Amino acid sequence: MFDELIVSKMLSPMRIVCGLDVHKDSVFACILNDNGDKLEFKYGVLTPELEELHQVSELLFHQVVAW
Repeated sequence: MFDELIVSKMLSPMRIVCGLDVHKDSVFACILNDNGDKLEFKYGVLTPELEELHQVSELLFHQVVAW
């Protein structure tokens, strides 16, 4: 049964996903789209740069949504 679950997950269509990696001096956003392409963006940690991340222009452009 466990193997069937793994196979069904492997055969299901891939979603667009995003991850954030937060460091002392920077925040990285990584998007993996449904084609398997990886896109990476780097932001600073000052207020204007974090507001830019908050606008999520790249995330919206690549259709990343919260689940």
